[in-house]
Amino acid sequence: MATLRRMSSSRLLNTRVHSKRCDTKFDCDDQSDELYCDYLRVGDNYAKELAPPSSLDNGDSKEKADVEQPLVVRINVSIQSLPSIDTVNLKFTADFFLSLRWHDARLEFK
Repeated sequence: MATLRRMSSSRLLNTRVHSKRCDTKFDCDDQSDELYCDYLRVGDNYAKELAPPSSLDNGDSKEKADVEQPLVVRINVSIQSLPSIDTVNLKFTADFFLSLRWHDARLEFK
């Protein structure tokens, strides 16, 4: 298998592996086939300060809702430990992981 080598002009030289470049799998021993790949495309009009628009899920396709729908946010809380529990004062200390997940149709993933 051909390998990708770094050139001084900041371009990658690729002889036979071009179709495997930026496919999210390391095909070269030095992992250079996944260097400088753009997996997320953000449009010019993207505003991170604004909430993503809601969409209706119709199978595999996403359609914009005719009426404004709330954005679905999936929440996962994994409690790791409760190192301190004070039953008299009704207080506790918790170590946990919080994960939030939602779909932002303004972003395009490769």
